[in-house]
Amino acid sequence: MKCAHMRLGNTTSYSDDVVTSGQDYWPQRKHLLEILRYLSTMGLKLLHWQVDAKAAQLLAGAVENDNV
Repeated sequence: MKCAHMRLGNTTSYSDDVVTSGQDYWPQRKHLLEILRYLSTMGLKLLHWQVDAKAAQLLAGAVENDNV
């Protein structure tokens, strides 16, 4: 599957993007967890954030329990 990107006017494959972003996952994992935990509290403050806050909470749990 090909996806067009505005990266230097070239097109890259979706799988290339996944591999590139996957390499950043482990070093950025702590930051990702902090962001997801913060977003998971937004449902307590803003009613229109409740669904997204729940999703952030579930994703944070999956990331936290992710290991090799």
